[in-house]
Amino acid sequence: MVKAPRQTIWGVIFSLLIGALYIILTLPKGTYRLAVQLGWGWLADFARWGSEVNQAMSRNLPPFSELMLYVVYGIGIYLGVLMLLSLRHLQLGLFGWGLFSLVVSTCIFHLIAWIGFVTVKVVWFVLWLLAIIIRFLVSLIDPLVRFLKDLALGILDLIYRFLQPILGNLWWIGAIFLLFCLIFIILKFWNSFVEALKLAFWIVVGLAISVGVGYLLVLLWRIIGDVVMAILRFLARVVDFIVIIIKLLAIGLGLLIAIATVGQLLLDQLKGALSAGNHRRGVIIGAIAIGSSIAILLLVSNVYGTDSLLPTTIAQFCLDFLHQQAPILDALICLAILGLSVLGILRNLPRLLTEPSLDEFGKSLVYTAAGVVVAGAFAAIGAETEQ
Repeated sequence: MVKAPRQTIWGVIFSLLIGALYIILTLPKGTYRLAVQLGWGWLADFARWGSEVNQAMSRNLPPFSELMLYVVYGIGIYLGVLMLLSLRHLQLGLFGWGLFSLVVSTCIFHLIAWIGFVTVKVVWFVLWLLAIIIRFLVSLIDPLVRFLKDLALGILDLIYRFLQPILGNLWWIGAIFLLFCLIFIILKFWNSFVEALKLAFWIVVGLAISVGVGYLLVLLWRIIGDVVMAILRFLARVVDFIVIIIKLLAIGLGLLIAIATVGQLLLDQLKGALSAGNHRRGVIIGAIAIGSSIAILLLVSNVYGTDSLLPTTIAQFCLDFLHQQAPILDALICLAILGLSVLGILRNLPRLLTEPSLDEFGKSLVYTAAGVVVAGAFAAIGAETEQ
């Protein structure tokens, strides 16, 4: 059985290369700054190449607004051929699933934002309601506690007032009474009392031994303390160095995983586009590939004012940290996915090709979800570094 590309080391390397190429082309200035900080001349050369490619695209391609118009036309063509496929095979559900998946995946950032926003509001409301309930319960319990306290103090005061005139200055009668009570308790529980004395004796012996050992350790520390401290300082430096290495490795590994995830997202989008008409799962995968590319494009460009449909605080965050004036490369990727999806549907007009397996379908959804999130994070970095 041949493994899927993402399951092989070569598939991971290929995804990493595709992701790195995408990031260099979308973040050339940020890549150049990173290369200068690290002193990597080869990475700086790639960054300069990325800037030249972006400049060439800006000079030779239509403006971004026109590319977005082509995307709209492409969506119309995609839906048209998808309807044709549904009519050809008398399966109108294919069009329904494709349209539904396209709409949901296109609105994925808005759905996540609004679900998170509403969830936070609900949590705050529940906490506020719990605080009110707790304050109400405290207001009910507090008078009861005060009453019980006053009752106990009143009973003790009553006993004192009753005994004080009787005993007067003959306090020793009470002392004798307490002494007899103590003798009675000792006689009643003599065995337990002896055991308690033995336990107390061994506790005293243990404390004496501990003090002696502690004194000896203090004397020993005066002799070897400097050597031990030197060893401990050396070990501390070794641990600090190991922690730094682990942090650098973790950051590097996380960055490589993020880059490979972006590359895998692009590969999955292209693969999903090619299987866009392969039965229901193929239609869903293809529609999600188109929708996720459109979602990223709309989020970073704010074309048609789509970011204003987000909750106010999130919309402002997107405008401050995600907005890019004209992400031409993202528009080209979206157009390419639309074109491949149309071709994938047209291939299925004579007969429906093999449907993607359930395993492939699930993996594609997972990688698309993770890739969209990571791509959004890189978009935020890009908006900051490309200014």
